[in-house]
Amino acid sequence: MRTFYFLSLFLLITGLSYCQEISISFPSELSQANENDGTINLPVSISQVGEVTVTVQLSLTNDLDDSFEFMTQTLEFTAGTTEIDVPLTLLDNDTTNKDYFVAISLTELIGAIDGDFTDHTVYVLDDEAHAPEATDVLGMTLNNSLEVAGAEIVAYDAGSQKLFVSNAGDAAVEIIDYSDPTAPVEDSSIVFSNFGEEVTSVSAYNGFVAVAVKAANQGNGKVVFMDTNGTILSDVTAGSLPDMVTFTPGGTKVLVANEGEPNDDYTVDPEGTISIIDVSGGIDTLTDANVTTLTFNAFDADQAALETAGVRIFGPGASVSQDLEPEFVTISDDSEIAYVSLQENNGYFTVDLTVPEIIAITPYGLKDHSQEENALDASNRLDFVFMSTWNVAGMYQPDAIATYNVNGVDYIITANEGDARDYDGFSEEVRIDDLNLDPDA
Repeated sequence: MRTFYFLSLFLLITGLSYCQEISISFPSELSQANENDGTINLPVSISQVGEVTVTVQLSLTNDLDDSFEFMTQTLEFTAGTTEIDVPLTLLDNDTTNKDYFVAISLTELIGAIDGDFTDHTVYVLDDEAHAPEATDVLGMTLNNSLEVAGAEIVAYDAGSQKLFVSNAGDAAVEIIDYSDPTAPVEDSSIVFSNFGEEVTSVSAYNGFVAVAVKAANQGNGKVVFMDTNGTILSDVTAGSLPDMVTFTPGGTKVLVANEGEPNDDYTVDPEGTISIIDVSGGIDTLTDANVTTLTFNAFDADQAALETAGVRIFGPGASVSQDLEPEFVTISDDSEIAYVSLQENNGYFTVDLTVPEIIAITPYGLKDHSQEENALDASNRLDFVFMSTWNVAGMYQPDAIATYNVNGVDYIITANEGDARDYDGFSEEVRIDDLNLDPDA
């Protein structure tokens, strides 16, 4: 009896292996097509022969222009059939609009279970919206290069024909002989570790060089002046994290954007400021008495109004003065007005240098990415460019800015880097997958 019992159990388990359920699936999760491909076929297959019925339907698309044709249909797999093509017709046009996607799902299964891919997304690329293939090459060749640790800012002095390059890695400025641009030669390296822990910016004007040096532990930094040979002439105190330094076009002042970033734990958050150094009386005799530092203290009571206008003030427990972080300075041709970007705050402020005084804080506003001219590639999983529209708004958050004048009107041009705060003690970065979104919205 015992032997018969084990044998029966074995046969029962073995027999189960022949009753495997049928699965149904698209071949992949996504595919790429061009709008002029006409009708494309999306194969749906079952894992083995059987009687299977499935409904294939459109589940999601961001196309609002009737750019494709697709009809919900029922597929019936009969004996001997394991794959059926589902047609999707793409309608070509000759207008530049945007890429779009079409997501199709397998539902209402009878006789089968879900396979690996019951949803398939086709990313359709607009053939007018994409940049054409290059027919010529830009006439540029690399003549030479020099290695500088942490190089970020390059300033040029025409009189000496020298470059001055910030070296954040070594708290230094590299001086490079640029008299022959095809063969630059390293001249010398000037170390500023006696003034702080990192060189953040450098600017040159008429034989003089200004160097911004960051202090440790969010303390007030320094601006150090030297001649084009690297001889230190003077130094003055600036605000916390002097991130950008520049001479006015007339050369009588030096402006410093003191970013005032918090520490990694976000337990120390200095005030952002801008320092104005009067160098009209001579650079070699400068002292702190020549420095005027403007704060945002007068705007602390206006936080609600600034936020309503669109200026981002969001650091934990921060006042307006603490939260605003001056990033980059540009100055009008007449040296009377300065515009200073507030990158993290998505705005800028205006300084009347004749007073001097901060006269306005202005938001950059938002970009509407539902408009075709504002299409963007928002995916981090595609290996091709997908410029599409989305019902979202984006911030500009420029780093570098510049100004120029046309017919008496000043224009600001911005490099919209975008920059979220991401510290150990506080981060505003989060993936959509990690958010609790309103399912109705």
